Amino acid sequence: MLIVLLMSLLGEWAFGADVTVCFLLGLLPLRRRLCGYHTKSPGSCMVLSLGVMLLALLVHSTFNRMASIVFSIVSFSACFFIVICVLIDQTDPQLHLTQEEIKKNHQLAVCVLIGESVVSVLLSLLLHSVKYVSACQMGIVVVVLSSSYNKLKLNRRCLGYGKVFEAVKKVVGLQINRAVFKTKE
Repeated sequence: MLIVLLMSLLGEWAFGADVTVCFLLGLLPLRRRLCGYHTKSPGSCMVLSLGVMLLALLVHSTFNRMASIVFSIVSFSACFFIVICVLIDQTDPQLHLTQEEIKKNHQLAVCVLIGESVVSVLLSLLLHSVKYVSACQMGIVVVVLSSSYNKLKLNRRCLGYGKVFEAVKKVVGLQINRAVFKTKE
């Protein structure tokens, strides 16, 4: 709750209340369904969230009318595809959901994505500005990208580096020094 308040205040101060509200409208409901990226501590989460929001809204502030329209169409299409195809089983591991609950959560994420986009289009029509659609889409893009990164990170951990080394050894026939490829997790 504190992070939402800080995002609202900082965003309103830097970019205006209308754009910040539309950005958060795209970000918050979908993040609840797709989980997003998790940091190790609440403090680093807060700093990262505020930094990403400021960066996203800074990029958004450079859009002219045509860029807002193009960004909104392209980002909605790309995000819809990613949510449908890539993030099909995305969930927070701490929730311990069953497969049925994960499926239901994914269906809700698709509905939220469509609903957010419809609401942002209606706001833009009502207020006669495409910047509201693109601000909402920017929030959606942030969630989808962070969720995609989180899924890649989780998949990398599940696969395990030992299996990767063994597969490379078999295919290439080379002895690989594990010390060269060690990474910190």
